[in-house]
Amino acid sequence: MNALDAIEAERRLERQDLLSGELARRAQTVRLLLDGAPLSAERAGSRLDYDLGACHTALILCTDSAAEAHGVLEQAAGLLATAARVRRP
Repeated sequence: MNALDAIEAERRLERQDLLSGELARRAQTVRLLLDGAPLSAERAGSRLDYDLGACHTALILCTDSAAEAHGVLEQAAGLLATAARVRRP
């Protein structure tokens, strides 16, 4: 798979997530966790489709453009995960 194919595949996944409300559900779950809501790791992991008890690879991405932040950062995170051969964020 070349770089353009990887970008197109990531764009399709992001579009599918946006259309299904998946990103909004994941963002809400992360907000609940950060706010200290009584949400078990199992339940949060299920909502995020992510094993919170596993070993994790972390990366912090930011941008100065709030208007473009969500899509651009999601795309960058996906591409970096692909390059690092780790699970898609």
